[in-house]
Parts: sequence; C-alpha cells; structure tokens
Amino acid sequence: MAPKTFCLLGGTGSTGLIFIEKAVANGHHVRVFARTPSKIPEKLHNHDQVTIIEGYLWDEDLLSTAIKGTDAVVSILGPSSLRITPGTFVTPYKLIMKFMREHGVKRIFVMGTLSITDPKDKPSFLVRAMVFFIWLFGRPTWTEIINIGKTFDEDAKDLDWTIYRLGLVTNGPDGEVATTYAGESDFVSFVYRNELAGWLLEQAEKTVPEFVHEKPAVCSAGKKKV
Repeated sequence: MAPKTFCLLGGTGSTGLIFIEKAVANGHHVRVFARTPSKIPEKLHNHDQVTIIEGYLWDEDLLSTAIKGTDAVVSILGPSSLRITPGTFVTPYKLIMKFMREHGVKRIFVMGTLSITDPKDKPSFLVRAMVFFIWLFGRPTWTEIINIGKTFDEDAKDLDWTIYRLGLVTNGPDGEVATTYAGESDFVSFVYRNELAGWLLEQAEKTVPEFVHEKPAVCSAGKKKV
C-alpha cells in the first residue's frame, strides 16, 4: 500500500493520538491541525511522519494549508460540554468543504452521534433514551450535532463524506468493530477508543471508499449488547 497523507482534526484527544500512532506505524503521514499542540506527546510531536499545524478552526489560511495535498480529512471533532455556541462545528465544516474543493480532496470522515438519524435505523429504546437526555439537558449541543448532519446532506453532495455515529466512547482493548445501524442486532452503545482509531485508519486507507454519503453507527463488535 502506498503511503497516504491524512489531515487530522481533533487529533490531541485520546482517540486522535491513537490514530496518529497507528497511521505512522502503517507508513502514512499525518498532518495534525491542533489548537494546543502541547497535548501531543514528544515522540509523536517530533516524528518525521507527523506535521503539526497550530491554529484555530476559523484560521482560514492555516486550515487551507492543513488540507492541501492530503488524501483524506479525518475529523474527531466533538463537543466537550452540553452547552456549546451555535455554529461551533458547522461553520468550520463549511470552511473545510470549501478548502477540500479548492485542493481537490474528496474524502472526509466526520464524527457524529446517535442524535443524527438514518433511514436504516430501527426503533431502539436505549438510543431514544440517550438522545432524549442530550436533548433535555444539552439542547444547544443536540442542535449543533443535528445541523452537522444537515450540512453534509445538503451542502456536500460532491464530496465523499461519511458521518460515523457514536454512542459512548471509552477505553478498552483492540477488538472488532461493527459498522451497523441503531436497533440492529449487532448494535451496542459503546466503542473502545483503540477500536475506533483502527476503524478510521482502515477506512481512510481504502482506495475505493465505503459508506459514502452514509451515517453508520460504529460500535464494538462481539460484545454483550448494552
């Protein structure tokens, strides 16, 4: 497999750091766009396959530089609280789409939650309860997540996007991942960070993209249903 270059957003969190480690181990280059590069361990910070661009998501010149010449954008951006400002993610995603078009980058992976629905979902009391909690106590965050889904549905028909929807993300060992839909027999409410990072890398490496214009639920496979 020829080495690829990925633009990583949200790369200073636990899942992002695991993704960087796995990607460089497979011979790829990772361009990390980060607000706080100090969160990246020294061994990755100084790695010759890792480029770090310090900036905010609304720094257009820096964001453009981060995307230019990459094979895919991998976004692990997500809310850190139940109260976020409208446009926190939607506005930067519109800029990202703009620069992807300018630089001929087609592939992007976007983190979402189960608040975003998909026609393939089946009724699930667990999912309804999880989403209702966010809707009740974190309406601004719920609204922003919903708007991320709408933005890609309506404004990114020319890009090869995948919104991967998550429930609980927690620590645990490497394992198999189910790419499924809410309410299916193989759906569980959680995924381990190691598994998620591995799934993202596996998908980003593919020459022929899967799940284009789809919103699969990504969860741990072979686990007791929770």
